[in-house]
Amino acid sequence: MNESSLKFADLVDIPKLNALMESFSATLGIANAVIDVDGGVITSSGWQDACTGFHRVNPETCARCIESDTSLVESMTRGAPFAVYRCHNGLVDAAAPIVVDGRHLANVFTGQFLTEAPDLDFFRQQARRFNFDEARYLEAIGRLPVVPRERVEAITQLYAKLAQLLADNGFDRMRQIKAAEELEQLNRGLEEVVLDRTAELTRINEELRDRESLLQEIFDTSSVALFLVDRQGVITHANRRMAEMFNTTMEALVGSEYVAHVHPDEREIGRQKMLALLASRIPSVDLERLYWREDGSQFWGHLTGRRFHDAKGVDMGLVGVIADISERREAQRRLQDFNAELEARVRERTAELEHANRDLESFSYSISHDLRAPLRAINGFAQILASEEGQRLSDDGREMLTRIARAATKLGDLIDDVLEYSRAGRLVQTIEDLDLEPLARRIAGEFGAVYPRAEIRIGSLPKVRGDPTMLRQVLENLMGNACKYSAKRERPEIEVDARNDKGETVFFVRDNGAGFDMHYAGKLFGMFQRLHTDRDFEGTGVGLAIAKRLIERHGGRIWAEAEPDKGATFSFVLGQPPH
Repeated sequence: MNESSLKFADLVDIPKLNALMESFSATLGIANAVIDVDGGVITSSGWQDACTGFHRVNPETCARCIESDTSLVESMTRGAPFAVYRCHNGLVDAAAPIVVDGRHLANVFTGQFLTEAPDLDFFRQQARRFNFDEARYLEAIGRLPVVPRERVEAITQLYAKLAQLLADNGFDRMRQIKAAEELEQLNRGLEEVVLDRTAELTRINEELRDRESLLQEIFDTSSVALFLVDRQGVITHANRRMAEMFNTTMEALVGSEYVAHVHPDEREIGRQKMLALLASRIPSVDLERLYWREDGSQFWGHLTGRRFHDAKGVDMGLVGVIADISERREAQRRLQDFNAELEARVRERTAELEHANRDLESFSYSISHDLRAPLRAINGFAQILASEEGQRLSDDGREMLTRIARAATKLGDLIDDVLEYSRAGRLVQTIEDLDLEPLARRIAGEFGAVYPRAEIRIGSLPKVRGDPTMLRQVLENLMGNACKYSAKRERPEIEVDARNDKGETVFFVRDNGAGFDMHYAGKLFGMFQRLHTDRDFEGTGVGLAIAKRLIERHGGRIWAEAEPDKGATFSFVLGQPPH
C-alpha cells in the first residue's frame, strides 16, 4: 500500500457512504456531494430542481454555478476549514475539507439552499431574463430548503466528519492489513510492527443526537476497538469490535468504567493517565497496555487516546482506539528469549575457544621448548662424528651427516618460529603513540646491509597507537619477505608507504620479486604454509602467520595481492587495540 498515492475512494465503502449521505439528505432536505481533490464525484444526493432543471441547463447560469464551485474548491485548496459562497443565481453553497492522516483527500459540498426566505421578485426577474418557465421555476425555488446561516457550517462539518470517520476507519484497516502482511513476510512476525492508530472522533451536535445509530454503524465497520468515555471515565459509546475484543456484550460494555477493563496490575496507572488526559495535563496517550476480560484472560493492546470537544469547543471526554497486539508481543518475547539464549551460547563458545587456545599455546610452547634438548644432542653428536670419524666415513656417509646437521638446523629454526608465534599470542601489549616512519627506516638500514643491491624506499608513514615491539616485528617480517623474494632480481625494489582508503589508513609493503598465484592466497597466512620451495627461497612459513597474529591483536587485518613473477603487495590496517 502506497499511502502517498491514496485516494478517498480507496478508503471508504462507496455504496455505504452513498446510502448514508442520501439518508441525511432525505432527513435534512439539503443536497450534498463528496468530490475528491482531482474533481471526481464520489457521491451526490438531494440535488434541487432549481439547479438540475434550470441553473445547470442555461449556459450563462451554469457558468455562475461553476464559478461558485471553483471559489469553494480554491478555499479548500488554501487550507480553509470551511467556506460558504452565495452564487449569482441566488442560492447558497458551502464546503468543508476531508483530511485523513494529515492529507487533504476530498471535499464535502452542501448547497442549493437559502439562508432566508426567497426574494421572489429576484427569481421572477431571473426567470424572465433567461427564458425559464416562470411558474415551474418559482415552484422549484419554493421547494428550496431555508437553512439559518449559523447552522450551515454545523451541517456541512457534520457531513465532512461522517465521511472522514469512514475514511479514517478505512485508512486504519489498510494500515492493519499492511502491518499484517509485513509481519508475515518477516518470518513469523519476529520484526516489531509499528502500529500507529490515530482517531479524531467528534461528537455530533445536539440537533443530531438521535443519529447515534448511524455513528454506531460507522464505528462497527472498524477492525480495531473504538470507544468514547465521558469526563467521569465511563464508556458512553463502543463498537462491536471492542465487545468482541473483551469477550463481552455491548450492553455490559457501555456504562462500565473504562479502567475496570485494565489489568489490575496497571489499573491505577491507567486511572492516573486518564485523569491527566481529562484534566488537559497531557495532550494525548499512545502506549501499550495490558487488559483483562471477565473470564480472567488477558491480552496486550495498543491504546491511542485524546480529548474530543463539541461544536462549541467544550471538552466532552475522551476518544480511544485499542488494537490487539498480543501476537506481536508474543513474537517480541520469543525473539528476546532467542537472543538471550544465543548470547549465552556465544559467551559459552567464546570461553571454550579461549580456553582451547590457551591450552594449545601452552602445549605448543611446551613441546617446542622440550624439543630443544634432543635437538642440541643431535647437533652435538653430528659435529663430534664429523670431527672424529669424518675421515673414515664414505662420501655418502659424510653427505648424510651434512643432511642431518642441515635438517637439525632447520628444525631449530622451526622451533624458534613456533616459540615466536606462541609468544606473539601471549605478549602483554604496551600501547603508546608510535611514529612508524623512523622505525621503518631503521629496519630498512638493517636489511640494506644484508641485501646491498636492494633499493628500499620509505614513504611518509603516519603516527599510530600500538605496541612498539609488536609493530617492529610486523615490519621486519614483511620487509624481510620483500627483500628475500626480490633478491634474485637484477635490481630489487621494495617500497614501504601508506594511503587513505575510505577513511582508513592502509600501510603496504610492495616488492618486484617472485610474486605468487592468488589462487593460493588463502594459505598464505597459515602456519608452515609456503608457496615456494626451499631450493628457491629458504624459510619456515611462520613469519606471515606471526605478522597476521600481531596485527589482529591491534584490532586490524592484513591481506596480499600478487601475480607470479610480478611481485607482491602486503597491505594492513590497524584498528583500535584493546585496552
